[in-house]
Amino acid sequence: MVERVHASQAVLYLSVVTELEAMVKPEIEGDYEELERIKDLLAEDNVRVVPLRRRLAQQAAVIRARHRLSTTDAIIVATAEAAGCDLIVGNDRQWRGRTAVPYLYLDDLNASP
Repeated sequence: MVERVHASQAVLYLSVVTELEAMVKPEIEGDYEELERIKDLLAEDNVRVVPLRRRLAQQAAVIRARHRLSTTDAIIVATAEAAGCDLIVGNDRQWRGRTAVPYLYLDDLNASP
């Protein structure tokens, strides 16, 4: 999937929360090469980091209440819905069946032959 983004065959929408979360582990571990790779990906022309605005926060509140997701997860789902994404890709099993946008659980993808 990232290869398609690099090749400008897909647009990647990320919540500002996802940007934050992607940078935490390399920051803790002092992995500055990984931080640079993340920053380079985020700087690509077809990568859009969606800021959290009031309307999006309000939609996230509805999603959080209806589906019992964490605040950060609800923001990510609301971002995907607002951006009109075709697919959400993630590694959180509890999201299955809880998003209006189809959800691809990474472990399911990795289990495919």
